[in-house]
Amino acid sequence: MQMSCTYWIPLPLLSLSFRSLLCVCNATSAATYNFSLFQLLFFLVSFLFVRSGSPPPLLLSFPLPTLSLSPPPRMLTYESLREDFRQLLDPQSSLDLRLREVYRLKQTYLHTLPGVEVLLEAVDTTDSVLLQHEVVYNIGQSGCDAAVPGLVSILRNQRIHYHPSGAAAAAAADDDFAGYDTVTRHEAAEALGAIASPAAIEALRHYEQEDAEPEVAIRESCILALARIYMQEKKGKAALQPPADCPYVSVDPMPAFAAETMSAEELQRRQGAVPTTVEALTPILLNTDGGASLLERYMAMFTLRNIGTDAAVDALSRALREDTSSALFRHEVAFVLGQLERPRSQPALIAALRDEAEAAMVRHEAAEALGAIADEATLPVLREYATHPEPIVRDSCVVALEMHAYWSNFNSNANGAEQAEKEAAGGATKPTGNNHNLTRNENVVEAKAA
Repeated sequence: MQMSCTYWIPLPLLSLSFRSLLCVCNATSAATYNFSLFQLLFFLVSFLFVRSGSPPPLLLSFPLPTLSLSPPPRMLTYESLREDFRQLLDPQSSLDLRLREVYRLKQTYLHTLPGVEVLLEAVDTTDSVLLQHEVVYNIGQSGCDAAVPGLVSILRNQRIHYHPSGAAAAAAADDDFAGYDTVTRHEAAEALGAIASPAAIEALRHYEQEDAEPEVAIRESCILALARIYMQEKKGKAALQPPADCPYVSVDPMPAFAAETMSAEELQRRQGAVPTTVEALTPILLNTDGGASLLERYMAMFTLRNIGTDAAVDALSRALREDTSSALFRHEVAFVLGQLERPRSQPALIAALRDEAEAAMVRHEAAEALGAIADEATLPVLREYATHPEPIVRDSCVVALEMHAYWSNFNSNANGAEQAEKEAAGGATKPTGNNHNLTRNENVVEAKAA
């Protein structure tokens, strides 16, 4: 219910002491009405006057502000969000349901502290590496500095201890804790780089050392994360932002090549030329003899993604199958091919998924990329590997099949609506192909864990 009217108020009444009015406000602080100090003043004095067609001397006309009698909106808290996303936190919920809840949280509360806290709690509610690293990836995408301690704990292979039921529950959970998978720990390192907080530097420096960390993928993730943090410190956040016309909204491990992202030494070594063509970028992407660093190869990868031509897709497809130096690099290439959603990359992705000698983290990304492309020709191989003994490969194929079903239905509905519009307009009625739009990239591909 709302009320609004105009009353004539004598000027002397406006000189009421602030302290007196404050007392009145304090006395009514328990009320559900939501109005300011001056609204309260106007409300009280309105009962002393009647409506008038013209103001008497020394009177001013003030419209009585609208009073909202509806209850105030519920404050967003960790507890309220835990209730909203109880299925995400429930170990008995199915994997596909929990992943959908991760995506829902990403679309609504990812950039809030309660949202990040719910994700941090979710990490230790599952043994699924796929779910864990999807959750950790999105924590990094939040950009929330408050998440750094939890991410450092994952990198150190220590439980986060987000247990609302208390210390006893946390201690009990530690009894059967076998440690985080390499994929989850790598994701934590990458997330620390995405947040780019200096508070993470000490831990990242420690785990980039071979004597401290035996897993190459984790060491390389720390190297990339440190490089991203140092780049932000030296060149500012603007240097890490994607080009204005870039359709991809993910926070990438490294930016694309640009004058702003290259050091003076790099520019000098390349004779002042910034590599921005497929011809210039391909040798950097495919270099494994030390002529290009891992950082430069990542930058070449994302520059090629932004170019997005057939030639760029072909170069990335070659890198996925020809590289032998870094599983981390290959898994990021597979993710980028999923972002591009180009059917011409399917042979390389299928070959990576079928390769039993390939790292699980690469095969998992290849499966999810095939799901993002959503071509019926890939359904047999996805069904075949949906029963694979490697959990993250198996789960990724199951999710890929669900992604395919969702987007096939989405495209069918979209094409049907478009065809109906053309028929109504008397135009062509041939259905269009897949709908490769930003919404699709944003809702599915961005929610990966690199």
